Amino acid sequence: MTDNKKMSEEKNTNQELTPAEEPAEENEVVEEKKQRDPVRLWTGIIFAVCVALFVWHLVSDKYTPYTSNGRIQAFIVPVAPQVSGILTEVHMTNNQVVSNGEKLAVIDQEKYELAVRRAKAELQQASQTSAADISTVTTAQAKIAEAEANLRNSEVKGRRIIKLSKQGAASVSRADDARSKIEADKARLASARSELEKAKSLLGASGEDNARISSALAALETAELDLTRTIIKAPADGIITNLTVDVGHFANPGAPIMTFISTKDVWVQANMRENSLGRIKKGDPVDLVLDAAPGRLFKGEVISVGWGVSDSGTNTIGGLATVQTTQGWLRQAQHFPVLIRFTDDEVKGYRRAGGQVNVIIYTGNNPILNSLGRFWIRLVSILSHIY
Repeated sequence: MTDNKKMSEEKNTNQELTPAEEPAEENEVVEEKKQRDPVRLWTGIIFAVCVALFVWHLVSDKYTPYTSNGRIQAFIVPVAPQVSGILTEVHMTNNQVVSNGEKLAVIDQEKYELAVRRAKAELQQASQTSAADISTVTTAQAKIAEAEANLRNSEVKGRRIIKLSKQGAASVSRADDARSKIEADKARLASARSELEKAKSLLGASGEDNARISSALAALETAELDLTRTIIKAPADGIITNLTVDVGHFANPGAPIMTFISTKDVWVQANMRENSLGRIKKGDPVDLVLDAAPGRLFKGEVISVGWGVSDSGTNTIGGLATVQTTQGWLRQAQHFPVLIRFTDDEVKGYRRAGGQVNVIIYTGNNPILNSLGRFWIRLVSILSHIY
C-alpha cells in the first residue's frame, strides 16, 4: 500500500510539472523569433537603401550627371625662336608668371645688326643707281631735242638748196649734200630716241616702285625683322615652364626652348559618358572640386558639348579630341568632352593645366535631385582631403 501510494504521488507530481514546462518552451520560441526579427529588419533596410541608391544613380545620371574624369585645360605654346644664334640673355625661370610682350630671352644680335647695315647700304646704292638712271634718261631726252632741232634746220636749208638747184642757181652736188644731211639727221634722231627708250627701261618705275629700290627696301625690312626676332617675348599673359636652356645655348629656328601656358583662357574638360549628355546644354550651372583645393567648391558653367572624339587615343593638331574612358558594367563606355568655364574668381590661383577636377552639372530646376547632387559633391570635396 505504501509503495502504491508513493508511486501515485510521483505520478501526480509529474502531471503537475508538465503544464509549467510548456509556457517555458513557448517563451523560448518567442525569444528566438525576437532575435531573428532585427536581422530581417536590417536586411530589408539595406536592400531598400540599395534600391534607392540604384534608382538615384539612374535618375541623377540624366539630370545631375557627375564625373571624376575632369581635367583643367589651357593653351600650351612651345616657345621657339624664329632666328638662329647663341643665347646671350635668359630672363626667365621655371614657373614664372609673365605678361604679354615681356622679354624672355635674347639671341646674339651682332650678325643681325650687320645685316641691317648692309641692307641700308644696298638701299642707298640702289637709290644712287636709280638717280644715275634718271640722269641718263634726262641726257637722252636732251639728245633727242638736239637731234630734232638739227633735223629741222637741215630740212629748211636742204629744201632751199634743192629748190635753187632745180632753178640752176645751185649745183647738183650741193643739193645731194643737203639730202644726205637730212637723212643723217633723221638717223641721229632715231638713235637718240632708241637711247631714251633703253634708259627708261633701265630706270623702271620711279621712287619705291622702282625694282632695284623695292628689292633693297624688302631686304632692309627682312634684316630689321630678323633683328627684332632676336628678342624672344611672351605671346600673352601666362606662365613659363619647362625651361631647360641657359646663356650659351645655340638656338635653332622652330626648336622650342621653353613652354608657355596661357592664363587668359583656362577651362575644364569633363569627360562625360555618352548616355549622360542628353540634357546637358550651354549655360548649365556646374559645381567643381579641384584636387589642388580640397574641401572647396567652385562655380562654373557649360560652354559646349563635344560633337566628335577620336578612337585612336592620339591627340593631334587638326584632329578630333581624345578622352580617357572608364570601364562600364557591360562594355567600355564612350565619353565625350564637355567644356566648362570657371565663373568663380577665387579659383585663379588653383587653375593648373592638367589638374584633376570632379564635376557635377545641374541640367534643370530639380530641387530634390539638385540638393542630393550638392550634398554628394560637398562630400566629395571633403573626401578630397584624404585621396
